[in-house]
Amino acid sequence: MKLPAPVPAGPGQESVWAYPRPPRLERTHRHLEIWLGGQRIAATSGAYRVLETSHPRTYYLPPLAFAPGVLERAAGASTCEWKGEATYWTVRGGAAMAVAAAWS
Repeated sequence: MKLPAPVPAGPGQESVWAYPRPPRLERTHRHLEIWLGGQRIAATSGAYRVLETSHPRTYYLPPLAFAPGVLERAAGASTCEWKGEATYWTVRGGAAMAVAAAWS
């Protein structure tokens, strides 16, 4: 199996290869919005981001950031050695649906 070759980050970019292992959890006060099917399904200025070696940064939003009725429990689960058990969620917005596209 061939290992991925890191690509150097450009100006103003972060390199996922420079992220720590185990992952680091950082609070972010950036205003984040999630849109699906032309509908804003979540908005917050109180999220966290996870920085994990070779993974794109991932944002975790508080449950209250989501509009009522946009999340529905999906089948399946998984375990991460660092983050623990994951529950999957189907996300609905406008006429769009993304099956198991979110996790907690």
